[in-house]
Amino acid sequence: MIKDASAAAIYGARAAFGVVLVTTKSGDTSGKTRISYSGRWGWNEPTTSTDYETRGYYSVYVNDLFWHADAGTNYTNYTEQDMMELWARRNDKVENPERPWVKIDQRDGRDTYVYYANFDWYHYLFKDEHPNTSHSVSLSGGNSKVKYMLSGNYYSEEGLFRQDPDRLQRINFRSKISFDINKWLKISNNTSYYNYQYYYPGPSGVNTAFSLGTVHGLASMMPYNPDGTSVYYTSLSKYSIMDGLPTIMNKGGHYNKDKTDNMSTTTELTWTPVKGLEIKGNFTYMFNTQHNLNRQVNTEYSQYPGEVQTLSTGSRFQDKLYEKTMMHNYYQANVYGTFDRTFAQDHNFKAMAGFNWETKYLKDVSATGYNLLSETLMDLNLVGQGADGNERMEVGGGQNEYALMGFSAV
Repeated sequence: MIKDASAAAIYGARAAFGVVLVTTKSGDTSGKTRISYSGRWGWNEPTTSTDYETRGYYSVYVNDLFWHADAGTNYTNYTEQDMMELWARRNDKVENPERPWVKIDQRDGRDTYVYYANFDWYHYLFKDEHPNTSHSVSLSGGNSKVKYMLSGNYYSEEGLFRQDPDRLQRINFRSKISFDINKWLKISNNTSYYNYQYYYPGPSGVNTAFSLGTVHGLASMMPYNPDGTSVYYTSLSKYSIMDGLPTIMNKGGHYNKDKTDNMSTTTELTWTPVKGLEIKGNFTYMFNTQHNLNRQVNTEYSQYPGEVQTLSTGSRFQDKLYEKTMMHNYYQANVYGTFDRTFAQDHNFKAMAGFNWETKYLKDVSATGYNLLSETLMDLNLVGQGADGNERMEVGGGQNEYALMGFSAV
């Protein structure tokens, strides 16, 4: 780390709080080429217990107990007879045909699904083990004139979600080369590339599905009915099950993708025309794009046998496609020189001067389309008509730019 006058002399306006210099690996002068590879495969597991309450009776009893103490009413609508049904099943780790977890009973004057389950919601939503793999390869070498190094890494990981698995992928690449043109002039380049992609299910926002999985999911409830339809509203609760997450995960139509691409390259020229004088000039270009895609579709559920209802409103169930692209272009140039000489063995003279210039341009574009003609194809050209017969689409965007320039000498 350099700071104070020495940093200001080299980096100008950007050196007010000091400068941290990071040196990456380079080739060597052995004259030999070295190739190395490393690979790894493994898996991740939770570090805390996932042995949550899965007995329907106790899940209902405890929630009603505390809810009644606070609000004066029960959390659920389970009757005394319902609680006896749950009690009879309290030790059934799997459904017993003689004591089914979902029954049809008369509620509110009509046949209604009634739930007496011992359901493990955590392991329905999440896996205890999810694998990952990593591969790295590098090539380096050089001689007295040229040094080079190339390296790359690939990493992938399956996520926690069981019903509609999420996936992460990351790619890194770097090349570094330096060439001594002659005794007083050398040139080098350092280029890197980074790619990140994450696919995940559920509503948009990487944490949304995790947070929804923590609300209104009693162990007495089920995510699906005997005919395979999803569960949302029930006659036994004042709240929708996990705010609709089971309907989303069971259908599998919601899709999200976050993608980042970053490329950076720096070319530097070093000139030493006379002893003690070194002049460096470098130019950096960096391009960064971030793309976010969020697709959601209508979902269905059944509260009454033979009757399927569609969820098509609200922030989680509208049929829509959202895309946003953020593009950043960055340019930087530095020229700085150092003169350092010792005279008569006891007298040292050192002078530094530098020039710094940089600019960054940021541009964002976003669009949302509704009522797409296909639930599987994801393209804004497929936007359909709304109730008024017109296509529904919203667009947004923004841009900004800055530039800095500095000169100093010491």
